[in-house]
Amino acid sequence: MVRLNRIYTRTGDDGTTGLVDGSRTAKHSPRIAAIGRVDAANSALGLAAAALAGGPHAGAIHRIQNDLFDLGADLATPGEVFEPSEMVLRVVPAQVEWLEREIDRHNETLEPLKSFVLPGGSEAAARLHVARAAVREAGCVTPVVASGGINGFHLAEDALARGDADLVAAARQSLADPDWWTKLREGRGDAIQRCLYTNYCEALDQKHLPVTCQLWDRVARDTPQAPLTADGRRRLVAPPDGWVAPARGRRQLHFHALSH
Repeated sequence: MVRLNRIYTRTGDDGTTGLVDGSRTAKHSPRIAAIGRVDAANSALGLAAAALAGGPHAGAIHRIQNDLFDLGADLATPGEVFEPSEMVLRVVPAQVEWLEREIDRHNETLEPLKSFVLPGGSEAAARLHVARAAVREAGCVTPVVASGGINGFHLAEDALARGDADLVAAARQSLADPDWWTKLREGRGDAIQRCLYTNYCEALDQKHLPVTCQLWDRVARDTPQAPLTADGRRRLVAPPDGWVAPARGRRQLHFHALSH
């Protein structure tokens, strides 16, 4: 249950806002922009619902508004666990299926469109057109981010080419080699240290330990002044430029320090 004792808290004066899991993100981030678009669409539907109060469609619009609230909560919840739970509110397939059935049911009584419809007509119709445009805009400007299972550049390129995503998250590759994008842009693709997708970093994260990469972890820990984790068992930076991993015989390039 949501409790708002104060309308303003000033916690966002630094340009960030809180998410469901307690983390904070920039107010200008794509996630917050998407939440704002969904809120605007919901508000436009509310304006339409006010003109249709007591009519046969009021109940359906009210349900859609509640589903948009769920969507806003979903967008505000980071993480890769998409199953709803007591603490995680997610949009589920049943909500989409209900909406599609409603659309089909209303279309059954309509003649096929032979031209575009000019927005307007009655006040209620005009408000519904405004709501339609707001919902469409929310869907068009919200980027689709693909993450999880992307363990190679070809998978990312294929996802983008198919139109499955607008952005591809490459957190593991960025951990394996934080300079991979610079190297790719400079035409040094062969120098990229590629993620082996062993889930080693994820296992550390789930144990709330500093996240490092197996490609350079636990090797040459005695390098002078090499930053180590608090327990002294893992490196916090990659080995220096020119270092060769004995276990793999690979040449490692220097890259930036990482912290969790």
